Amino acid sequence: MNETNLLTQRLLTPAQACRALGISRQTLKKWVKAGLIEAVPLPSGGWRIPESEIQRVLAGRESFKARISGQVPPDVVLIEYVNGHKRYLYAPLTIESLIKQLGEPELPSLGYRKVLTAYSPDNKEHFVEVWVREGVQVEAKG
Repeated sequence: MNETNLLTQRLLTPAQACRALGISRQTLKKWVKAGLIEAVPLPSGGWRIPESEIQRVLAGRESFKARISGQVPPDVVLIEYVNGHKRYLYAPLTIESLIKQLGEPELPSLGYRKVLTAYSPDNKEHFVEVWVREGVQVEAKG
């Protein structure tokens, strides 16, 4: 990012960035250190996150959801966990409405079983679970 853009852009505190992204401060620090998100250093030693970086990360999530929504069967639920924070990547509308009404329903009580847990190679606290409705056959490929 060039310096001209920084002068015209809103910079968020780490706390504001964490709220916008739904992640912990520890995760944000890891992302900055790994170069996954850009931070602007301050003379005081602190740092800020450009608003464009928040928008870029959020747009990436939405793009992922759009790509998988046409490919994931209606009997599947995908859940992402990042440092203890749970986020539904994909769920049938019936599950989404139950989440809104009931909070966090237990998927086994709704007739789902977990078939896969995929961990990030660089962060064991970042993983995705795949749940399918009971009776659905799962075929492993690759």
